[in-house]
Amino acid sequence: MDLALFGRYFLDFALLYPSAFLCLASLWEKLRTPRRTACIAAGCITLLCIGCAALCAVFGLNSNSLLPAIVLVSFWLLRWRVTPEVTVSQTAFLFSISAVMMAVCSLLSTLLNAQTEISNP
Repeated sequence: MDLALFGRYFLDFALLYPSAFLCLASLWEKLRTPRRTACIAAGCITLLCIGCAALCAVFGLNSNSLLPAIVLVSFWLLRWRVTPEVTVSQTAFLFSISAVMMAVCSLLSTLLNAQTEISNP
């Protein structure tokens, strides 16, 4: 496995960190155990980034092909950690704000690195 390629994919998936914590910050008072939830999120995202980066590096997958599965699992985990008084639609709205932020960061990363990627063999 090419470690440089693994690192590139890991950084692609690392955009999940700010997205997750933006989502958790807006729901901080409505989480069952906020600090424990933040630790669970950090651990799950780290494992997810390592696993997905390895899959992409070994099998030559596009990192975007794994995003639908990541979004579904992440939403399910968020619903598991919020209190019952938060509705599914409220959770979906706050989750979508974080997803849009992640998409904008990914687009900016691609645009800022486009010239380097073109000349990279």
